[in-house]
Amino acid sequence: MQILRKGAEQCEANAKKGNDFAKYVACGQTYLDIYNRNPEAPDNDEVLYNAGVSFESGKSISAAILAYNLLERYYPNSKITARAVARLGKAYGDIAYYDKASDKYEQYAKKYAGEKDAYTAMSDAVFFRKGIGDDAKAIDDTKYFIKTFSQKKPQEAANAMFSLTGIYEKQGDGDAVIKHLREYLHQFGEKGGADRVVIAYSKIGQILWHQSCPVKEIDGSCIRISRERAISGKKVKKVNKKGVTEQPLQCGPESKIKLTVVKRDEKKQKEALQAFAAAAASSTSAAARPAATRAALATTTAWPRSPMPTGSSRPTSTCGSPRASTSIARPSTRRSSPSRTSGSRSG
Repeated sequence: MQILRKGAEQCEANAKKGNDFAKYVACGQTYLDIYNRNPEAPDNDEVLYNAGVSFESGKSISAAILAYNLLERYYPNSKITARAVARLGKAYGDIAYYDKASDKYEQYAKKYAGEKDAYTAMSDAVFFRKGIGDDAKAIDDTKYFIKTFSQKKPQEAANAMFSLTGIYEKQGDGDAVIKHLREYLHQFGEKGGADRVVIAYSKIGQILWHQSCPVKEIDGSCIRISRERAISGKKVKKVNKKGVTEQPLQCGPESKIKLTVVKRDEKKQKEALQAFAAAAASSTSAAARPAATRAALATTTAWPRSPMPTGSSRPTSTCGSPRASTSIARPSTRRSSPSRTSGSRSG
């Protein structure tokens, strides 16, 4: 069996030299053959992981997913399984199974939160959740990210929290947007960037200003427009009960539009003006700082980051590579903590 392992490792080295997809797939198949020869071998967690990595390198994504799933199923307590779960998230994303990709990234980030790339995995999960329109889980994931990583990654946590604004705005709930932005200002303030403080106060002011109008605004004005139906072109004088002719209430015929200014809610109008004043004050305060300080406060990173390069095409399950034979033998018992050799691959 050791000879077969050496042969598989040499196969990987040769494939890497020439970046040969077909050779990578052949290596993955060799590792699967090793596993099938003895499903009870103590180091089969390594074998399955190496098989998945080889298939993934050869762009045979469906075979890689199979190998990683077997590793997770039969060796859940192996340290190498953590890497397999993260790679499963990427593999599912590569073939546009974004819901499953999100599930695996969330699983990795929560179960292995101590790993240095756990926060990146959760960021990728949020990216996919937003992409498929799963706003509820995107919000939950983002809140988990903020709660878990705000101490170690304060700037990323601020970016994450501010990014939720777009989801609440898309839902059309103005009160939720105001509540969220006020929580952001309370928790992060200028730590998340002076520009965002101005944006947050401005958004709060705009929403409150619109809400202060009890009717639907027309071009931003709180007015009501009505028109009476024209029945006759002749002007008819109106006489009240006392026989006195009433004076017209408008110039021209009554069939013309009637524009009425509607009074805004004083409380919300006042709150809106206060928010606008806070935005202006924050802008002035930020402009008065030294250039270096302004640059530091304004430096932000887009969150969540895109886990895929811009312009990349959607890969197929094999990307044109030779299909691997994935006939798998199952071990009769499940090992909880198999031993591994010192040459195990961890990623």
